[in-house]
Amino acid sequence: MRLDRAVVLTGRRGEIPSGINEVPSRTILGLSMLERTILTASQAGVREFILIEADAESGKAILASLGEDKRFQEKDKRLEYVPLSGLADLVRRGALRGRFWLMDGDVVFAPAVLEKAAQADPGEDRDLLVVHSLEEGRPGQQPTIKTAEDGRTITAFGGDEGGRAASYAGAGLCSGETLARLAGAFMIRGSVRLDADVMKETFDPARTVAFDAGPDFCETVASKASAKRAECYLLGTARKPTDGFFSRHFNRYVSTFLTRHLLKINVSPMEISVVVLFVGLLSGWFGGEGATGTLSKERSCSSWPRSSTAATARTPV
Repeated sequence: MRLDRAVVLTGRRGEIPSGINEVPSRTILGLSMLERTILTASQAGVREFILIEADAESGKAILASLGEDKRFQEKDKRLEYVPLSGLADLVRRGALRGRFWLMDGDVVFAPAVLEKAAQADPGEDRDLLVVHSLEEGRPGQQPTIKTAEDGRTITAFGGDEGGRAASYAGAGLCSGETLARLAGAFMIRGSVRLDADVMKETFDPARTVAFDAGPDFCETVASKASAKRAECYLLGTARKPTDGFFSRHFNRYVSTFLTRHLLKINVSPMEISVVVLFVGLLSGWFGGEGATGTLSKERSCSSWPRSSTAATARTPV
């Protein structure tokens, strides 16, 4: 089954809970959210991306910006921009006849999420939405989905209906028929925001299942709190199972601390490598100068004249 295509909603998708007015930056650790979404999906095998943006000029600017990056110029990677006004044509020409990934442009996730969701694919005629179970009293920042006790069967989208509460995690696996309904809901509203109302019109609970991401990270960055969680997750990916005791308890803490702050001033890896090389050469030079100075001092000491007391002591009477 072909699961290498994705529709990415490039605007802010997060449904901000009441009382939260903080809007996070569109960049995290040196990369924009959209760049991270595409690059992470590529690691999971996605090769074709259709970017949907309500504003035509913004969409063109986004595509042009991505086109300047060599990572998005690979032959096996294809990016296409479709404005909101072009969604109807996208549906008519059947660009997505089979199944495709639907994801927010602000979602940060582990590649394993898509891999596991693909294995749990319910079939051609059903949709799958990646969710996170909500603890009691913990508000979600995405549309709420109610499920049965099995955590998989969806009973309702949003509202206060009974059932287990889960939060949409920002990704799903959909059919071509779903795209048509989704396009209709977006065009009526004039935006590409996937909120609870759009979900109700697009997804049929009887034909949609929930997939709990579990311990794997998957979250749409919709507030400064969620941005901080995403940043902690991304920095945590720098740790390796092969790290020794010293690396685990000292080196990684130092490196992640420096990385977090160096990225804020847009220092590139190449610039850091040059600085490290310069420091290494400078250390070698200082080490060499120190050794040379010590050797010169020893030679100078050996050439000093003996004291008169020592000379007298050696003179025979």
